[in-house]
Amino acid sequence: MRRVAKITVSLPNDLLAWVDRRQAETGQTRSDVVRRALERELQEERERELDEQYRRGYREQPDAADELGWADPVALEALADLAWEAKEADEARPAVVGESAAAVGTPPGPVGRAKQSL
Repeated sequence: MRRVAKITVSLPNDLLAWVDRRQAETGQTRSDVVRRALERELQEERERELDEQYRRGYREQPDAADELGWADPVALEALADLAWEAKEADEARPAVVGESAAAVGTPPGPVGRAKQSL
């Protein structure tokens, strides 16, 4: 069992009101509501620290071009699969009354032109 310490905390009225609403919604004690909120904040802080360490590491030692040689073919393959899925979805979509069969799945403008080039 985890050891716990009891403390006294002063809260502004609006924060105490939030704790009390949360307590009523969840059936938890005030202590549980505050503890869980602190645990979430601690977890988010740890994640922010890890993200910053990750970014700092890549700034200090970026990937070399030869390390990423595999990425372009994999990305192109993944994009080709996505484009195929989009075409299949468009072909399965029924035409709207008054819509030509050629227009089904081809939106107007730059998006449509880009889609047609796939």
